[in-house]
Amino acid sequence: MSGCRVFIGRLNPAAREKDVERFFKGYGRIRDIDLKRGFGFVDLKDFMRQAGEVTFADAHRPKLNEGVVEFASYSDLKNAIEKLSGKEINGRKIKLIEGSKRHRYGCLLSDDAALRKH
Repeated sequence: MSGCRVFIGRLNPAAREKDVERFFKGYGRIRDIDLKRGFGFVDLKDFMRQAGEVTFADAHRPKLNEGVVEFASYSDLKNAIEKLSGKEINGRKIKLIEGSKRHRYGCLLSDDAALRKH
């Protein structure tokens, strides 16, 4: 038996597996539920390409609603910070901060709610 996968976007951050099971009740057996918090890798990478060439993106950080993006050049990084900080991605306003030396041309992004917790 081959599996069929459904991606569900814009879930409430408080959604739990039981909520998804209840929503799909009556449509067949669910094999697995994998809830991702915050924005997705593809969303993040596509959004950041507006500023330049993205070489790495990680939307699934240990801290909720944070991600890391690396660019091919420092000018792409600066362009992203200047033009995309304060914009919305998936309904959340983001803030971009130049990353540490560990990430060559990277920036940290976080939504406003996550920033208020720091």
